[in-house]
Amino acid sequence: MRRAGRLEGTRIVAFVTVAAMAYGILHDQVTAHICVEYFTIAQPPIFPTE
Repeated sequence: MRRAGRLEGTRIVAFVTVAAMAYGILHDQVTAHICVEYFTIAQPPIFPTE
C-alpha cells in the first residue's frame, strides 16, 4: 500500500509541474500577442547580439 501512495504522490507532482509549464507557455503566447513591447523593449537582452 505504501508504494501505491508514493506512486500517486509522484503522479500528482508530475501533473502539477506539467500543468504549470503549459500554463506558462500559453500565458506567454497570449501576452506576446497582446503586447509585443513587453518581450521586445521591457526585457533586458539575454544574448548580447544585434
